Amino acid sequence: MNINMLDLYEKDSAAVSYTDGAEEMSIVTPDHEEGFCLLVKNTSSETVTLTVKEGNSIYAMGDLNVSVNASEDAVINLKNTGRYKHVNGENSGKVLIGISASDCGSVKVCAVAL
Repeated sequence: MNINMLDLYEKDSAAVSYTDGAEEMSIVTPDHEEGFCLLVKNTSSETVTLTVKEGNSIYAMGDLNVSVNASEDAVINLKNTGRYKHVNGENSGKVLIGISASDCGSVKVCAVAL
């Protein structure tokens, strides 16, 4: 999976943590809730599923699963990041996103401020 960052909260450096070959990435969110969206490009020959994982805030309401068909693009609007944000623990201040694909190198994800 290739992860690119474009102007998320006007930061010069990407606040994204990802290890090549891993099935999960994390995005650091600011204290204020402006939200962001994920642009997903699936160039593989299979449908992939991105899972925005439930956070541990009082607004948590479960995971959000989005399927992206083979050779298609998708936009995932995360305007209400409180639902997914971790407010304490090891992942405090982060939104965790998992991906299921046999070839993660064929999926590109970009986080963009709203």
